[in-house]
Amino acid sequence: MTQAGQICDCVTDESSTSGPPGNERLTTTVGLVLLVLLVVETLTTLSARSLLPVHVFLGLLLLPILALKLASVGWRFVRYYMRNEPYRLEGPPRLLLRLLAPLLVASTLVVFGSGIALAVVGHGGSLFIVHVLSFGVWGLLMIVHVLAYLARTLRVGTADWRRRADLVVAGAGSRRAALSGALLAGVILALATYPAQQRWLSHRGEHRRPADGLTHAQVVGVARHDVFSAKSSNWAGYAASAADGSPAVSFSSVSGAWRQPATMCTVGTPTFSAFWVGLGGFSGTSQALEQVGSQANCSASGRVTYSVWYELVPAAPVTIKLPIKAGDGIAASVAVSTTSVTIRITNVTQKKKTFQRRLIMASPTPDVSSAEWVAEAPSACAPAGHCTVLPLANFGGVTFVVGKATGSGHAGTISDPAWSATAITLGDPDSGSTNATPTPLSADGSSFGVTWIDPQPAP
Repeated sequence: MTQAGQICDCVTDESSTSGPPGNERLTTTVGLVLLVLLVVETLTTLSARSLLPVHVFLGLLLLPILALKLASVGWRFVRYYMRNEPYRLEGPPRLLLRLLAPLLVASTLVVFGSGIALAVVGHGGSLFIVHVLSFGVWGLLMIVHVLAYLARTLRVGTADWRRRADLVVAGAGSRRAALSGALLAGVILALATYPAQQRWLSHRGEHRRPADGLTHAQVVGVARHDVFSAKSSNWAGYAASAADGSPAVSFSSVSGAWRQPATMCTVGTPTFSAFWVGLGGFSGTSQALEQVGSQANCSASGRVTYSVWYELVPAAPVTIKLPIKAGDGIAASVAVSTTSVTIRITNVTQKKKTFQRRLIMASPTPDVSSAEWVAEAPSACAPAGHCTVLPLANFGGVTFVVGKATGSGHAGTISDPAWSATAITLGDPDSGSTNATPTPLSADGSSFGVTWIDPQPAP
């Protein structure tokens, strides 16, 4: 107490800049922002395929804000256990929250750490499982954490943004600056890495060009003298291109049809497959690939999903809203004129529903050095370019028919004498195993099949 008329010049913890009240305001304000952003981030997982770009962008944006929250909580933890009197007087959190706190921090670090690792090294089975499982644990812990602190967060979280906030707890301006700085740092980080994000998304396991090391050799046992063979780690089918030493062929269109094979799934093993026609991507120096097709992917639960897509590499693949199921007949084509690419695909079984779109490829320009008809094991690639071929789904077999192309103004089938046809076998060049192999071309050179093979190492 003070005597009447005497002015007290003491400063209590409630008006201190660095005391528990200021720390609480910073923690709750950052927590409120994190809560909103994390809700949005969690909602993107409901449609992981279409919202994955948003998921990755938000994940990077969240990192500086998350770091500020951990720093604020960590400061309170350190001050309390170093027996700082104001923090000791505030007391510890409730026992349950104290027990859950280390698990929440650990799961948060694992979720975001594994997410960053996935973006750096590409899709990996065990790494992806760690990310998904840690997200599940983190989600449960976050529910408990949010429910425990929600009322206080809503009450205190906006206090520093009200008028005359400094009169109640000093340092409001510094706390606002810290949060604004973290938000700005997150935006800068997300925007600065945006090109790398797009490269990763465009390579993340949808439809890639053949792996490096594609080698050509004369086919043994194929009647056609002009058909060569190659082995790829992710393609099976045929490619048409200029023969070695011959003038270049500029392909302006490719077309073909197939019946979507019924894919067999095994519980516990995610597998992937794609079937498409396209231009470019066959050469080891290719920088572009224009393709359209269908795919059948198996989840770890043994569920198969069918879909239709197109992709203009290096841009990300685009899912086409076209109905498809096993057994449907699919007809597809790609046409290129300078930088204009026309994609067309029709489900001839389901009332001939058709998707057609004209797109522009300015940089890089379309690759028209080859035409392909392919069954593929999609690959997952890191931003740096390292790719990992994903397990090929057991599609049994698929038959491509009416395979045609137009090159340098000449229209012909896959084996037309105006270009050279290459039969591509899908296999592991290291172990020597084969996973899919094409049949010889039909007599008119327009049809062939691709057969799935249970991969066994070569003797």
